[in-house]
Amino acid sequence: MSGQHPDVVEIAPDGQSIKVEQVRFLKSEFSKSGVEGARKVFIIEQANKMTTSAANSLLKFIEEPSGEVTAFLLAENRSLMLPTIVSRTEIIELKPLPKDRLIKELTEQNIAETDARILTRLTNDMSEIQTLVDNNWILDAHKALEKWFITATTGDITAFVDVQTRVMALAKDRFYQEKILDLMMLYAMDLLELKFDQETITYEANRRQLQELADQTNVRQLLAVADVLLPLKHQLSQNLNFQSVVEKATIKICNIFKMRGR
Repeated sequence: MSGQHPDVVEIAPDGQSIKVEQVRFLKSEFSKSGVEGARKVFIIEQANKMTTSAANSLLKFIEEPSGEVTAFLLAENRSLMLPTIVSRTEIIELKPLPKDRLIKELTEQNIAETDARILTRLTNDMSEIQTLVDNNWILDAHKALEKWFITATTGDITAFVDVQTRVMALAKDRFYQEKILDLMMLYAMDLLELKFDQETITYEANRRQLQELADQTNVRQLLAVADVLLPLKHQLSQNLNFQSVVEKATIKICNIFKMRGR
């Protein structure tokens, strides 16, 4: 849990959340004397993923720190954090790396530009990007979700089978499950972009198929697809079963496109 420097302690989510036991570990480390100096530093990655009990435990520590302590709480969304913790911190907002620059860096690492554009729509975090590139996950996900989306948007219920045979093999844990839902949503957004004659889309390699689909579909149906997909990440955060969530969404999308032309 700690890094190379003896006076720096770092914790990150254990699975889906930061648990109270991890904060207790943090506090126990700071009850010890510094090795190289009086000041100690702790870093909490994805601090917005602390459980309520973990956040309350940290709050007590922040209110009454022992010794010289500097704390860094890294969070993508501070609105998900305990307000009493936020009120006791100095907020520093870091701007993400511009997408064009990030795409350039990825292509210089021999990642195809089409894949680089997809990756940068998913995250600006280079470590996350590397995770998605490892073992060709992003390539496999692109192929699987292309098949799933095209099948579902023709009203073909065999897309339900694609969830079981193609999508679930990629859904290793919550991290990958969330990225799958993001990729699905990007397909829906591309259809809307093409419907309104926008040039830039995420799935450039699928432009022809998506353009044909957008031309055959009305705006009401495209918005209905987005309405189906938008709540899925929230449902996942409520600990609903991933496969069940995606299968139900698949059936709804198939039903939307069975009504094409009505």
